[in-house]
Amino acid sequence: MKKVIYSTMLIVSLGGCGGSDGGSNPLVNYQSNGLGFSDITNGFDISVHLYNQLNEDQIEKDNATVTFDINNNSTFDDGDIRIKVGNTSGIPNIYYESGWTVGDFIVEYNKAGTILSVRPNSGVIVGGNNILTNDIGSVSYRLTTFNDTFVSNHLIFRINRAFTSSDADAPLIKQSLNNISSATPFNIEFSDGVSSADYIPGKDVFSQGTFSDNKNDYTGNNNQVDLKSINISNI
Repeated sequence: MKKVIYSTMLIVSLGGCGGSDGGSNPLVNYQSNGLGFSDITNGFDISVHLYNQLNEDQIEKDNATVTFDINNNSTFDDGDIRIKVGNTSGIPNIYYESGWTVGDFIVEYNKAGTILSVRPNSGVIVGGNNILTNDIGSVSYRLTTFNDTFVSNHLIFRINRAFTSSDADAPLIKQSLNNISSATPFNIEFSDGVSSADYIPGKDVFSQGTFSDNKNDYTGNNNQVDLKSINISNI
């Protein structure tokens, strides 16, 4: 399944140090933004840092799930929020051939056990209880290299607290989004959708101030899923 790519790419030379031959060793940042990323001004960012370079141009079955335990009872239940990004369909024969910046972006809200999914009207839409909007959130991918050698990369999931919707449940969802901060217990799973995954702080465990992860502690053999750290900040 193919999607049309809408992205903004920026390649900037930030300068570097001169070598003995008078040349330079440029540090280069690459940035690719999903549609509407820069337009979101009332929301928060989830920055997901990885130990190894991600293939940003092809999702295939890759996906990330960030769950916020807003009522702090160590389970995903009434009033809690879950963010799903990437290939979220869960359908075995669906592969996405485009980049993370145009993959699925879903905000799920638990309403007394019923999952309401706020999402764009695009991609593979599975199940009911969908609230369709064009501005729930977007993704940015950022890569830093030095002399064509990988230095660091991370994804930014930007969530819009002021998304546009006339649905009767939209105010409840916005209220929960407004309650999320860096102090909110969370869990992140980063998976290739096949056999490899990594978690912060651990599988089915919510954080108590843990924002970093050990290297090479992922399951499976795909090191692209190896999580380094996560940061949650208001914009």
